[in-house]
Amino acid sequence: MNDSILIGLREALLSRTTLDALPDSVSRRTAALNTWGTNAIEGNTLTWRDVERLLLQGRSVANRPVADVLETIQHEAAFRGLLDRRAAPIRIVTAMELHEAVFKGITPDVPPRERVPLDRVRAPRVQRGRAPRDGIGQRVEGRAGSGGA
Repeated sequence: MNDSILIGLREALLSRTTLDALPDSVSRRTAALNTWGTNAIEGNTLTWRDVERLLLQGRSVANRPVADVLETIQHEAAFRGLLDRRAAPIRIVTAMELHEAVFKGITPDVPPRERVPLDRVRAPRVQRGRAPRDGIGQRVEGRAGSGGA
């Protein structure tokens, strides 16, 4: 990653004591940087310049998939809304609500139990050469035999 992107942001963040004390410009830039990095990991095609143009300048980006643009806008809104959720505990429902906020209108509505199970996202703990046999793993194995993922 180009370190120059982070220099001004780092200085602004280190000069403050609480997230509430951040100027809006720093908060917006932080949200945009988080959105770009997170979405890039997931395969979003927008570049940092695209994200700056879209989120910080309020301008459109050309020749990019509509789904990537929509995901970027919705991710940034969900990220900035995290401060409103800070008093509540983080649970699986919270993660699902955030996922829905980011992907609303982009991916088809899929019941939560049909989405990628958590054990497919992280490596399962293996004991004696066997993966754990919990409900999620059994559902994945059941779907795999019927042509599902």
